[in-house]
Amino acid sequence: MIRGLWECCGVANCNSRERGRDCAIVVSALKVYADALRTRRRLRAGAAAGKARIKTLLPFVLLILSALFVTTLVPGLLSVLRGLKGGIGALTPRPGDT
Repeated sequence: MIRGLWECCGVANCNSRERGRDCAIVVSALKVYADALRTRRRLRAGAAAGKARIKTLLPFVLLILSALFVTTLVPGLLSVLRGLKGGIGALTPRPGDT
C-alpha cells in the first residue's frame, strides 16, 4: 500500500530539499492511513476482549463455583444426614445422654 502511495498521489520525488505542496499531500495521506490502522487495531482489541470474557466464564462456573458449593453445602448436608437416625454417619449417643 505504501509503495504505490507516491504514484497514487501524483508525486514524483519527495526526497529533494523542496518540500512543498506535493509532499504535504503524501504526509496527509500517511496520517489518514495511520489513523485507519490505529482504529482497526483498537477494534480488534475490543473484539478480543469480548471473546476473552466469554471464554473465562466456563472455567469460572466449573471450577470456582463448584468448589464454593462443595465447601458450603457438603458440611451442612453431612450434619443433616448425621442427625437422621440410621443415616450415614449417624450420631451415637454419648454416655450419660438420655
